[in-house]
Amino acid sequence: MAAGRVQGQGLSAEAVEWQREYVRAAHFAGSKNDSALIVTTRLLDRLRTKKALDSPFGLQVQLVHSEALIHNDSNQTSLSLLLELKTKSRRQGQWKIFAETCRAIGLIEEYLGDRQASLSHLRMAQTTIQKHGLDTIYAPLAVRLASHFRVFGEPDSAVFYAQKALVHAQKWGQTFEEAEANLILGLISKSQNNRLKAVQYLKAAAYSYRKIEAFSTLAAVHISLSRICLEDNEFAAALAHNDSTLTVLSNKNMARYNALSSSLSISYQTRGEIFRKMGLLDSAFLNLDKAYALSKDNLQEENKRHLREVDRKYQVAQKNAEIEAQKREINAAAERRRWLWGGILISLLFSGMLLFYYFKLKSANEKNHLQAEALRNLDAVKSRFFTNISHEFRTPLTVILGITDRLKNNAGVPLSRADTTTSLELIQRNGQNLLWLINQILDLAKLDSGLLRVQWQRSDIVAYLHYLIESFYSMAQEQDLRLAFYPEVPDLEMDYDAEKMQAIVVNLLSNALKFTPRGRKVILHAKPVPDPAAGGKTMEYLQLVVQDTGKGIPAAELPHIFDRFYQVDDSSTRRGEGTGIGLAYIKELTTLLGGSIAVESTVDKGTTFTLLFPLKSRFVEAGAPVETTSGSNPASILQPATFQPSNQKPAPPGNLPLLLIIEDNADVTTYLRSLLQTDYQIEWAPNGQAGIECALELVPDIIISDVMMPEKDGYEVCQTLKNDERTSHIPIILLTAKATQADKLVGLRTGADAYLEKPFHKEELFVRLQKLVELRATLQARYAALPPAASVAIAHQSAPSLDDLFLQKLQNAVLEKLDDPELDMAYLCQATHLSHTQVFRKLKALTGENPTQYINRLRLNRALELLQTTNHTVSEVAYRVGFNDPNYFSRAFQKEFGKDPAKYATN
Repeated sequence: MAAGRVQGQGLSAEAVEWQREYVRAAHFAGSKNDSALIVTTRLLDRLRTKKALDSPFGLQVQLVHSEALIHNDSNQTSLSLLLELKTKSRRQGQWKIFAETCRAIGLIEEYLGDRQASLSHLRMAQTTIQKHGLDTIYAPLAVRLASHFRVFGEPDSAVFYAQKALVHAQKWGQTFEEAEANLILGLISKSQNNRLKAVQYLKAAAYSYRKIEAFSTLAAVHISLSRICLEDNEFAAALAHNDSTLTVLSNKNMARYNALSSSLSISYQTRGEIFRKMGLLDSAFLNLDKAYALSKDNLQEENKRHLREVDRKYQVAQKNAEIEAQKREINAAAERRRWLWGGILISLLFSGMLLFYYFKLKSANEKNHLQAEALRNLDAVKSRFFTNISHEFRTPLTVILGITDRLKNNAGVPLSRADTTTSLELIQRNGQNLLWLINQILDLAKLDSGLLRVQWQRSDIVAYLHYLIESFYSMAQEQDLRLAFYPEVPDLEMDYDAEKMQAIVVNLLSNALKFTPRGRKVILHAKPVPDPAAGGKTMEYLQLVVQDTGKGIPAAELPHIFDRFYQVDDSSTRRGEGTGIGLAYIKELTTLLGGSIAVESTVDKGTTFTLLFPLKSRFVEAGAPVETTSGSNPASILQPATFQPSNQKPAPPGNLPLLLIIEDNADVTTYLRSLLQTDYQIEWAPNGQAGIECALELVPDIIISDVMMPEKDGYEVCQTLKNDERTSHIPIILLTAKATQADKLVGLRTGADAYLEKPFHKEELFVRLQKLVELRATLQARYAALPPAASVAIAHQSAPSLDDLFLQKLQNAVLEKLDDPELDMAYLCQATHLSHTQVFRKLKALTGENPTQYINRLRLNRALELLQTTNHTVSEVAYRVGFNDPNYFSRAFQKEFGKDPAKYATN
């Protein structure tokens, strides 16, 4: 039987039995008993006979077998098997088994006390899971990482991974991992004297362990809870947990465990201590006596096991002595065989040498694999950097090329002076942005090669800092932020490089403003501080502190923020853009100037960067003073602008389709507005979440959205709006710098109607918009032609669209009250649970009719049906479909169908 059939469909009876035994083995693998070992050994023998040992199913069985060995204290044997399994699974591309194998190796290394090897294998498993999207096995790995950091005294990292394990375990319904994560968090909280949290987490762990019937661990958790409550003098709670412990230990499934464990004696000892503290000395004595008796029994049982072991060793030694006597007798008559044994010994030595070189070669291969893995990780980081830098280049290029093209094509109709000035400012600012990025990259390259030189000069640093921060006040005001500069001295002479100091301050301030929510504060603080090495008597350093009150940086991310290409948030919804080189650039420049930089951060409270620069540099050269009143504006590339061309007069807003632009870059928004304002009413949203809210409220005719934005990205915008009946009909164009084929496919799968790359051609944008408008007109014609009976047809469709369902609901609501002359827009809003604007714009977009026209069309269609199928008079039909005036009904009917209703009635 082929090994592949074990996991495939159409399983044979033998394969079904194997699967059943495998599941049973996996269930017992985490327990200290022989069941899993017996089952997996039998399965491995069968697989070896079928020559299917290295099949995917065979690798799974080997993994469970190795895990069973771990829990039965056979660590070295298990480690040898797992290392071999690691090589096999990597060779076959079985990445899930490879990741789980690395996790198991990490566990063994942790037991053996080899921290570095343990962490290395756990990180290897983490990289594999992230690279291959194996989210379902992330929780067990996170539990193992949390346990690792807890064992080796890093509680913050342990808490970080335990919380991650908790999230993933709850997501995938992994009760055991959820229990383990809660247990780790409870033990850490207990060690930190946070008893309230410890009790909360341990109770959650106990609940999960009870669900999966992990009684031994459940008993240990209740013991811990009982001890905590006892220490807090909460005797009732301590007794309750002690009762739970005794109940668990009395379970029939715990019989074997009780015989080998001291948990029962500990429980009675704890119970005795509780009663002693409560002053119930008789009860305390009885329970402590039970604890003593159980401890004595356990000791006697242990002594018996020890005696049995000694007796076994004695019997073995006796047999060995007998064998040695027989050997001596045989050796006297078998001298000639010694030469044979000598040859065998030489062969063994030669084989040993071969094995030595084999394992040496295997170790070298493992090392090469690790180096290759590190290189692949570096390639991934660099790939992400080039993706980000491409996005950073494409956005300003969109503005520059678009405005340039507009100026070129409008040569026959020249722009006003104000419009020309604004256009040139847009081009200049985005060009400076590109130059700023390029200079940072080039400076880093010069730093690496030692070619970047410092242009030292001596001048007043406080005045220069005033000049630098001045250009950020307007930017802070537009973002509703408070920006403050607090120098503790009015002036301070020092040696510095003006260009490099500007790069440091501008980068730090722009980051602080970018990541601080509206209504909060950003501070730049400057003061001279003493040199700690000089006893604090003279002021030797300038201390700069840049402090924000933003979202902060997680503790696990802080050690990496100065690494090149590293981004705390590298998702498509990160707040603001970036390449991952800004902070690395700042640190390199600070070091070049002889200074130092440190960072402190608390999540949801803010981040503080502290920099120290020597006031007097021994490398300083004579130079001109800093010109603080001239030169380019340091923050000019960060400031948004508006663009209102004056030579084009838009049509009245009421006659134009409503276009919603969702874009976080103000210059791109300005450019799009300049292109489209003559043909559309334009609304703007600065991020994905605001765009969704605006679309649901206004129900625009068309949407243009960026992909990489704060809060929610363009994919989420598209998916949300396309799956909401209020906005499902709206055409969406995704406009982005993410230009790979995979990115396009993601956008189209989420429901985007078009996908344009930055920089885009405005003619292509116009054509896309025109075709989407024509498509909407076709949609209107389709829905306008539907008769009232279409409601039944829609209901029987296998997969009706949200638009079909919306019209069906609206049509049913109208038909239910068709004879009511007071039927109006308010009733439609109530029936659909939508606002007046949402009903009006959705109905107008789908049918081209306003609600009144739509209701009248349904009334007249129903009237036509009644006239053709019943004997009612025209007046009776008019009243039945909600017309108070038969004459008005006749005029409306004739206008709709071109024929007097009396003729239909006669027929």
